[in-house]
Amino acid sequence: MRIHDHRFPDTLISQGVIYADTATFGSNTIIGSNTIIMDNVQIGDNTIIAPLCIIERGAKIGSNVTIQPFAVIARNTIIEDCVFIAPHFNCANDKKINIGEHGTSQNKKPFKEYPIIIREFAVLGSGVSVAPGVEIGRCARIDMCCLVTRNVPENGHLRSGKEIVGRLQ
Repeated sequence: MRIHDHRFPDTLISQGVIYADTATFGSNTIIGSNTIIMDNVQIGDNTIIAPLCIIERGAKIGSNVTIQPFAVIARNTIIEDCVFIAPHFNCANDKKINIGEHGTSQNKKPFKEYPIIIREFAVLGSGVSVAPGVEIGRCARIDMCCLVTRNVPENGHLRSGKEIVGRLQ
């Protein structure tokens, strides 16, 4: 079932999608069922967001991007054009989590954010986790189940925790 929103006539929004009034969607974009899209998210043209994804506040997703099910995109993450993200991707933007009783923060200092940037044509495999502040370079490839804790250069390949730099084959 499709939800009709006159602001986005060329966007297919599936049943059960929750999105903020401040979110914007490009033409020919598909948003899968039961996805949550928070405040000030921007999604480009011809992008596919599969079911059951969470896209946090301020994320910017380019055109011709595919994000498969169960992905979690952290607040203010930037995903450039033509990126592929496989299922169960997740990322974080805060290096310290200090939660007290009843889920309240014990931090006395203000929240410090470390946004993630994923450059165009990058491919991220299933189960990839990206640490705060990491930049994944243009045409980089991250194999499944990798934990990415450092920047990956352009054309880099991260496999089994080892970075291999060079042209992709």
